[in-house]
Amino acid sequence: MKRKRKGQKPYDAMRRLLQAQNRIVVRCPWFKGVAASTRWIEWPLGAPMGADGGDVYYDPVLVQTFDDHIEGFVLHEYLHNLCDHIARRGNRETGLWNVACDYAINPFVTKLFDLPPRLCLLDAKYAGMSPEAIYDVLGGARGENVIATHWPQTLGASLTEALAEMPPDLSGEPLERARQKWRDVIAAAGEPPVFLKAAIEETIAGR
Repeated sequence: MKRKRKGQKPYDAMRRLLQAQNRIVVRCPWFKGVAASTRWIEWPLGAPMGADGGDVYYDPVLVQTFDDHIEGFVLHEYLHNLCDHIARRGNRETGLWNVACDYAINPFVTKLFDLPPRLCLLDAKYAGMSPEAIYDVLGGARGENVIATHWPQTLGASLTEALAEMPPDLSGEPLERARQKWRDVIAAAGEPPVFLKAAIEETIAGR
């Protein structure tokens, strides 16, 4: 964690997130509508950020801890919502599905920004695969301890514990409203960047 120097203003996590959004838009203007449509909610997550299908939650203490990689974390949460991961999960096991989704989207994130090594899931063999396909490769619902294998520790706690600190994912009508919002954002944004085009088209086709 970065120490506050004498006379330095207290760390402002929300200001840092807005700065990260601006940097993402400068690097890739296609995300302008996403940034404008994202609502940030402070929550003691046990992880820097999390998404519920509509909003993005953040833990201000851990935002400060991972300040050097906040752009990557923000883009990561954008993609969870844009790619419809909550609705696509269906009856799949939540923790393993989250692992599969992270493997699917982190290669896109690292096209633009770094993610902290040994914390975020990256493996070239999953690049270009859908979360559904990765989930099946990882073991699906066979009860294997894939979480412990792929994520031995998450900020000092297990992934399951971190997920337990999240507010409930959206469902029913609130989720459908959020999905429509992201459909509209995608439509207004125009042609996706080349590295993201297949994933966005896959998401739209699945809706």
